[in-house]
Amino acid sequence: MDKTCWLRKRGVKEQGKPLRVSVGLAGLAGSGLVSGDSVCYGEIGKGIFAVVLSDGMGSGRRAKRESELIVQTVEHLLRAGYSPPLALQITNAVMVYRAGRGEECYSSLDLALIDLQTGNLQLYKTGASLTLIRRGNQLDVVMLPSLPMGVVGDLPVPSWNHRLRTGDQLILLSDGVAEAGRRQGIRWLKDEIFDQTSSDPCAAAEHLLHRARAVMGGKEKDDMTAVVLVVQ
Repeated sequence: MDKTCWLRKRGVKEQGKPLRVSVGLAGLAGSGLVSGDSVCYGEIGKGIFAVVLSDGMGSGRRAKRESELIVQTVEHLLRAGYSPPLALQITNAVMVYRAGRGEECYSSLDLALIDLQTGNLQLYKTGASLTLIRRGNQLDVVMLPSLPMGVVGDLPVPSWNHRLRTGDQLILLSDGVAEAGRRQGIRWLKDEIFDQTSSDPCAAAEHLLHRARAVMGGKEKDDMTAVVLVVQ
């Protein structure tokens, strides 16, 4: 099984005060040797930090190819100056075209865009799992029901806005983590987030991955990815 964890720290000035963003990523392949989840994050220009997570249908190399295509296409379009809604529609059109050629390639997408000068968060979802935002003892759960990429040509893409503050945590999860405790709902997930006291996003991501595996009894079949972003 593939298991990885990375950490990145970036910062800009906000009215003379430094605003730092740290990202921790932990991933684990499910029944195959290659995870079908793909992640990309970094500044895309003009003080905007982007996190893109895609969960490819199924698992293995084919799912990985599809999720990578989505993540890379969205990233390139955003860097080229396309608006988020248009970038997502173009990416969806690519996936629909591939599906029309007999290549079924449905994949979910989470896109989080953070204005590093204001803390404003824009969250877009297509067929994606829940997203969580922790602020102290408060936890917001964001669920935006929608179809995955590649299903229909004119894809509705729901969005959600929020203002992040220093100390906030933004948590993006693939289905393998979010749905690990189906019988318990998301109660276990909330408990694990509040039990994690470390300010290190990589440690927090690893913790969620470890606990998701434990909930599954160590017999996970779906790929698992946890992305934790901390505003400092």
